[in-house]
Amino acid sequence: MTDYVTEAFVLKKETWNEFDARVMLYTPMFGKMWAKVKSSKKILSRLNGHLEPLNKAMVRVVEKNGYHIVDALRFGRVSPLILNALPLLDALTHEDVPDARMWGIIRSIPYDRDLLYPSLLARKMLEVGGFAPLYAECAICKAKPPHYFMMHTTLFLCDSCIPYSQMMYDEVVSI
Repeated sequence: MTDYVTEAFVLKKETWNEFDARVMLYTPMFGKMWAKVKSSKKILSRLNGHLEPLNKAMVRVVEKNGYHIVDALRFGRVSPLILNALPLLDALTHEDVPDARMWGIIRSIPYDRDLLYPSLLARKMLEVGGFAPLYAECAICKAKPPHYFMMHTTLFLCDSCIPYSQMMYDEVVSI
Protein backbone atom coordinates (compact mmCIF):
# COMPACT_ATOMS: atom_id res chain seq x y z
CA MET A 1 0.00 0.00 0.00
CA THR A 2 1.54 3.25 -1.18
CA ASP A 3 0.16 6.74 -0.78
CA TYR A 4 0.88 9.83 -2.85
CA VAL A 5 0.05 13.50 -2.35
CA THR A 6 -0.31 15.43 -5.59
CA GLU A 7 -2.09 18.29 -7.29
CA ALA A 8 -5.00 17.21 -9.47
CA PHE A 9 -7.51 18.60 -11.91
CA VAL A 10 -10.90 16.87 -11.75
CA LEU A 11 -12.16 15.95 -15.22
CA LYS A 12 -15.10 13.65 -14.59
CA LYS A 13 -17.11 12.11 -11.78
CA GLU A 14 -19.41 9.07 -11.96
CA THR A 15 -21.41 7.03 -9.50
CA TRP A 16 -19.81 3.76 -8.47
CA ASN A 17 -21.94 1.36 -6.43
CA GLU A 18 -24.58 2.91 -4.20
CA PHE A 19 -22.61 5.42 -2.14
CA ASP A 20 -19.22 5.50 -3.85
CA ALA A 21 -17.90 7.44 -6.83
CA ARG A 22 -15.17 7.18 -9.43
CA VAL A 23 -13.30 10.35 -10.29
CA MET A 24 -11.14 10.98 -13.34
CA LEU A 25 -8.19 13.18 -12.41
CA TYR A 26 -5.29 14.63 -14.35
CA THR A 27 -2.16 14.81 -12.20
CA PRO A 28 1.49 15.62 -12.85
CA MET A 29 2.58 12.26 -11.36
CA PHE A 30 0.19 9.88 -13.12
CA GLY A 31 -1.32 11.82 -16.00
CA LYS A 32 -4.94 10.83 -16.46
CA MET A 33 -6.15 8.40 -13.81
CA TRP A 34 -9.34 6.98 -12.34
CA ALA A 35 -9.63 6.82 -8.56
CA LYS A 36 -12.40 5.52 -6.31
CA VAL A 37 -13.88 7.62 -3.51
CA LYS A 38 -15.60 5.70 -0.72
CA SER A 39 -18.89 7.02 0.69
CA SER A 40 -18.82 10.17 -1.41
CA LYS A 41 -22.57 10.07 -2.06
CA LYS A 42 -23.49 10.11 1.62
CA ILE A 43 -24.85 13.34 3.06
CA LEU A 44 -21.98 13.75 5.52
CA SER A 45 -19.24 13.14 2.96
CA ARG A 46 -16.37 15.57 3.37
CA LEU A 47 -14.73 14.73 0.03
CA ASN A 48 -17.67 15.17 -2.32
CA GLY A 49 -17.52 18.96 -2.69
CA HIS A 50 -13.77 18.99 -3.28
CA LEU A 51 -13.92 16.45 -6.12
CA GLU A 52 -16.37 18.08 -8.50
CA PRO A 53 -15.45 18.49 -12.19
CA LEU A 54 -13.46 21.66 -12.99
CA ASN A 55 -11.93 21.76 -9.49
CA LYS A 56 -8.23 21.95 -8.85
CA ALA A 57 -7.44 20.05 -5.67
CA MET A 58 -4.63 18.64 -3.60
CA VAL A 59 -5.40 14.93 -3.20
CA ARG A 60 -3.96 12.03 -1.25
CA VAL A 61 -4.20 8.85 -3.28
CA VAL A 62 -3.63 5.36 -1.88
CA GLU A 63 -2.64 2.65 -4.32
CA LYS A 64 -4.00 -0.74 -3.26
CA ASN A 65 -6.15 -2.74 -5.68
CA GLY A 66 -6.42 0.39 -7.80
CA TYR A 67 -6.30 4.02 -6.74
CA HIS A 68 -8.40 5.34 -3.84
CA ILE A 69 -8.72 8.97 -2.78
CA VAL A 70 -8.61 9.29 0.99
CA ASP A 71 -8.22 13.05 1.35
CA ALA A 72 -8.78 16.09 -0.86
CA LEU A 73 -8.68 19.86 -0.55
CA ARG A 74 -9.95 22.12 -3.30
CA PHE A 75 -7.81 25.18 -3.94
CA GLY A 76 -9.41 26.51 -7.10
CA ARG A 77 -12.26 26.18 -9.55
CA VAL A 78 -11.86 27.06 -13.20
CA SER A 79 -14.34 28.64 -15.57
CA PRO A 80 -17.24 26.53 -16.85
CA LEU A 81 -16.46 27.98 -20.29
CA ILE A 82 -13.79 25.30 -20.74
CA LEU A 83 -16.29 22.43 -20.51
CA ASN A 84 -15.97 21.78 -24.24
CA ALA A 85 -12.21 21.24 -23.81
CA LEU A 86 -12.57 18.47 -21.20
CA PRO A 87 -13.60 15.73 -23.68
CA LEU A 88 -10.66 16.83 -25.84
CA LEU A 89 -8.27 16.40 -22.92
CA ASP A 90 -9.78 12.97 -22.29
CA ALA A 91 -9.36 11.97 -25.95
CA LEU A 92 -5.77 13.25 -26.29
CA THR A 93 -4.35 11.60 -23.17
CA HIS A 94 -3.89 8.03 -21.99
CA GLU A 95 -4.26 6.63 -18.50
CA ASP A 96 -1.14 6.45 -16.32
CA VAL A 97 1.00 8.33 -18.85
CA PRO A 98 2.19 11.64 -17.36
CA ASP A 99 2.73 14.51 -19.78
CA ALA A 100 4.53 17.55 -18.36
CA ARG A 101 3.51 19.83 -21.24
CA MET A 102 -0.18 18.94 -20.91
CA TRP A 103 0.02 19.44 -17.15
CA GLY A 104 1.59 22.86 -17.76
CA ILE A 105 -1.40 23.85 -19.90
CA ILE A 106 -3.86 22.63 -17.27
CA ARG A 107 -1.97 24.35 -14.48
CA SER A 108 -1.97 27.65 -16.36
CA ILE A 109 -5.77 27.76 -16.54
CA PRO A 110 -6.81 30.73 -14.41
CA TYR A 111 -8.59 30.09 -11.12
CA ASP A 112 -11.18 32.77 -11.65
CA ARG A 113 -14.25 32.41 -13.83
CA ASP A 114 -13.11 34.99 -16.40
CA LEU A 115 -11.49 32.91 -19.12
CA LEU A 116 -11.43 35.20 -22.13
CA TYR A 117 -10.59 32.73 -24.88
CA PRO A 118 -11.73 29.15 -24.19
CA SER A 119 -10.80 28.10 -27.74
CA LEU A 120 -7.18 29.07 -27.01
CA LEU A 121 -7.05 26.29 -24.43
CA ALA A 122 -8.29 23.77 -27.01
CA ARG A 123 -5.67 24.99 -29.50
CA LYS A 124 -2.86 24.51 -26.96
CA MET A 125 -4.09 21.01 -26.11
CA LEU A 126 -4.25 20.08 -29.78
CA GLU A 127 -0.68 21.32 -30.32
CA VAL A 128 0.63 19.22 -27.44
CA GLY A 129 -1.36 16.23 -28.72
CA GLY A 130 0.25 16.51 -32.16
CA PHE A 131 -2.63 18.16 -34.03
CA ALA A 132 -1.33 21.69 -34.58
CA PRO A 133 -4.22 23.84 -35.88
CA LEU A 134 -1.72 26.40 -37.19
CA TYR A 135 -0.79 24.14 -40.12
CA ALA A 136 -4.17 22.45 -40.55
CA GLU A 137 -6.80 22.95 -43.22
CA CYS A 138 -10.44 21.98 -43.63
CA ALA A 139 -10.75 18.30 -44.55
CA ILE A 140 -13.54 19.00 -47.06
CA CYS A 141 -12.81 22.30 -48.83
CA LYS A 142 -9.12 22.79 -47.83
CA ALA A 143 -9.81 26.27 -46.42
CA LYS A 144 -7.40 27.74 -43.88
CA PRO A 145 -7.63 28.22 -40.92
CA PRO A 146 -10.07 25.60 -39.65
CA HIS A 147 -12.43 26.54 -36.82
CA TYR A 148 -13.52 23.11 -35.55
CA PHE A 149 -11.86 19.82 -34.64
CA MET A 150 -13.80 16.54 -34.74
CA MET A 151 -12.40 14.29 -32.01
CA HIS A 152 -13.56 10.88 -33.23
CA THR A 153 -12.33 11.31 -36.80
CA THR A 154 -9.44 13.71 -35.99
CA LEU A 155 -10.45 16.04 -38.82
CA PHE A 156 -10.46 19.82 -38.96
CA LEU A 157 -13.44 21.66 -40.46
CA CYS A 158 -14.23 25.27 -41.37
CA ASP A 159 -17.41 27.23 -40.65
CA SER A 160 -19.01 26.49 -44.02
CA CYS A 161 -18.40 22.71 -43.89
CA ILE A 162 -19.45 22.00 -40.30
CA PRO A 163 -23.20 21.71 -41.12
CA TYR A 164 -22.41 18.90 -43.58
CA SER A 165 -20.38 16.85 -41.11
CA GLN A 166 -23.45 15.40 -39.30
CA MET A 167 -21.50 15.15 -36.04
CA MET A 168 -23.03 15.50 -32.60
CA TYR A 169 -22.28 18.68 -30.65
CA ASP A 170 -20.19 16.88 -28.02
CA GLU A 171 -17.92 15.37 -30.69
CA VAL A 172 -16.83 18.74 -32.11
CA VAL A 173 -14.50 21.23 -30.41
CA SER A 174 -14.40 24.87 -31.43
CA ILE A 175 -10.85 26.12 -31.95
